[in-house]
Amino acid sequence: MNATEQMRQEDLERLRSLRYMDDDFMTVCLADNFEGVELILQIILGKRNIKVKSVRTQEQLKNLQGRSATLDVHAVDSDNREFFSCTNPDDMNYEALAKKARYFKQDEKGVAAMCKIMEDMRNEKEKEVRIDNALRMIKDGELPLEKIALYSGLSVDEVRGLAAPVIA
Repeated sequence: MNATEQMRQEDLERLRSLRYMDDDFMTVCLADNFEGVELILQIILGKRNIKVKSVRTQEQLKNLQGRSATLDVHAVDSDNREFFSCTNPDDMNYEALAKKARYFKQDEKGVAAMCKIMEDMRNEKEKEVRIDNALRMIKDGELPLEKIALYSGLSVDEVRGLAAPVIA
């Protein structure tokens, strides 16, 4: 098995283990899913008469260090029944939620979309690491920008852009 196929298999395994309480999975599953959002709000608030007029998935807000925080809640009812922790859509209590989870976990197009999202997240993290490494080398001041670009995997223009505020 080549490296790309191995990475895809690892993504598929990660995908199978995702729950609604996992931030990125919930965000994707609830985008444009009025029925699912309504159901979650009805469950949480204990009111069946809630109707959603629009759905806007969360935005990631990062601080100056490039980090963000996400809080998750794990809820159970008085019978100790879990509502959002299921990893298998067939075990979910509510079809409106299971339907979207099935799509992103079992449907070919949904799986492809989730794998792309996971790949984008991995690429974003790798880019953050490259930028962090380049900034450390720039601050150290020992290497020319061209070498920093070579070692960090960034373009020379990207390194120059990072260096401008540090050198100024």
